[in-house]
This record gives sequence, C-alpha cells and structure tokens, in this order.
Amino acid sequence: MNSSFSKRLGEVLAHVQDLFDTALHLGIKRVTESGKKSDSDGNEEVSRPGKILKFFGEVGDSYFEKYGHIKSDKNNPNKE
Repeated sequence: MNSSFSKRLGEVLAHVQDLFDTALHLGIKRVTESGKKSDSDGNEEVSRPGKILKFFGEVGDSYFEKYGHIKSDKNNPNKE
C-alpha cells in the first residue's frame, strides 16, 4: 500500500471522528436546554425529566471539556 493513501485514510477517519464528536456535543447542549421552562417572573423551572436531561448534559459537557484538555496536552507536550 502507498503510504500517502494510508495517511489520507487516517486523516479522513480523524475528520469523521471530529464530526461525530461535534454532533454529539451539539446534541448534549440541546438536551440540556430542552428541560428548562421559565415562569411569568422569568425564573427558571426545571421539570423532573428536565433534571435528568440536565444531569446527562452536564456529564457530556464535563466529558468534552476534559477531552479537549487531554487532546490539547497531547498536541503541546512542551506546554507546562
């Protein structure tokens, strides 16, 4: 096999993974926001299903935040 083909295939797979990560992150943000309701005074009320969705949204947000830090640390090994 040609090494340029394997390099391109690896780059394509990296883009596919990034696409899935981005779609998942956007989905988590929408789920987090979907359980919110505001009353007439503008105070936010969260329904029971909304609390569950908010929980999983926070889990997803913390995952992507940590994942981003790990990836940036691997890309900058001299960074301290």
